Amino acid sequence: MGEVIGIDVGGTKIKGGRFCNGYLEKACKNPTEGDLSRESVLAAIRKTIDALWRKDVEKIGIVSAGNIDPVTGSCTLAYNLKGWTGCPIKSIFEELYHVPVYVENDAIGALYGEMSMIKEKKNVTMLTFGTGVGGASIINGVLSRSEKTAWGHVVLIPDGLSCTCGKKGCSEMYLSATALLKMAQESIPNLASTVELDHLYERKDPRALAVMNRYGAWLNLFLNNIEKEVHPTLIILGGGLMGAKMMKSIISLPQDRYAFAQLGNQAGIVGASFLPY
Repeated sequence: MGEVIGIDVGGTKIKGGRFCNGYLEKACKNPTEGDLSRESVLAAIRKTIDALWRKDVEKIGIVSAGNIDPVTGSCTLAYNLKGWTGCPIKSIFEELYHVPVYVENDAIGALYGEMSMIKEKKNVTMLTFGTGVGGASIINGVLSRSEKTAWGHVVLIPDGLSCTCGKKGCSEMYLSATALLKMAQESIPNLASTVELDHLYERKDPRALAVMNRYGAWLNLFLNNIEKEVHPTLIILGGGLMGAKMMKSIISLPQDRYAFAQLGNQAGIVGASFLPY
C-alpha cells in the first residue's frame, strides 16, 4: 500500500491522516460545521484533504457518520449532519481528486481500525461515544449491517426521550457526549464541557459523582443488552468521550469482556485508510 488519505467525518470534527505503507505521516483536523449545510461539510472535508494531499496519493478512504451505502459511496440517511442524507460522497471527491474514493460508516471504520490492533476477529463490537453514539459488530467473522446492530439507535429506555431518528429512548439520547453534558448541566448549570465534568469527578464533586452514577447505570444497561443480543467476545469503547478518566471507574462488565480503543480518536482515520475492506 502506497500513499493513502483516511478521513473521518464526525458530528463536530473532521479528522484526517496521510498514511504511507500503513504508517501515519501527517494528521490534521477541522470543524465539521455539520449544523450548517451539506456544502459546509464538503468544504471542511476538502480543506482537510488539501492539507494532506500529495501527488503520490493513490486513494482516499472516507468514513462518515450516518448510514452509508459502500457500493455507491453515498449517505443514505444522516441525523446529525444537515443535508447529508443523499450526498454522493464518492463521486464528488473522485471528480475533485481523480483517485479512487471509498466510503463507509464511521463506526465500521473505527471497528476495522481497532481490529488491526487485536487478535480477536470473529465476534467484536465497536462503540463510539461522541456527538452521537455509533456502533458496529462483527458476528461469526461477518460484518453485520442489520438495524439491530446500529447501536446508537437501538432503544435503551422504552418510551424515553425523543430521538432525531424518530424513535423514543435511543441509546444516543442518553449516552452521547451531547446527552451527558445536557444531563450534567441540570445540576451544574455553568458546566461548559464533559472535560470540566471529568475534572470535577476526579475531585469527587458530589454533583459530578451523582451525574456519573446515573450515566453509568445507563451505560452498563446498554453494554449488557449488547452482550445478550450478539454475544461479543470483546466490546471496544471508543470516541472522544471514552478518553475521559471518569469512564474507567463506572463500567461493571468483567475486565476481559471490554477494552478502551487503543487507537483513540485515530481509529476512524486508520480504518478509513484500509478501505475497501
